[in-house]
Amino acid sequence: MALESSLGTAAALQLFSALPALDWDCELIGPLLLADDLATEPTRYRDFEVVVPGGIGLGVQPDHDKINFYTRKT
Repeated sequence: MALESSLGTAAALQLFSALPALDWDCELIGPLLLADDLATEPTRYRDFEVVVPGGIGLGVQPDHDKINFYTRKT
């Protein structure tokens, strides 16, 4: 299982969708387990599958306000 926000899940989805075959299992349900997310739009799930986001780059937009909120100050 990959415990990632929608940002990390989008990166994994882009990689996995480019492979001709995926010979191992991976449950990309991290966004469903987290209390909050770092993307402006959450990962979408439909018919027991995760939807590969479209668009440029990873296909998701980071929520900079949330990233700043959760950033540790040293």
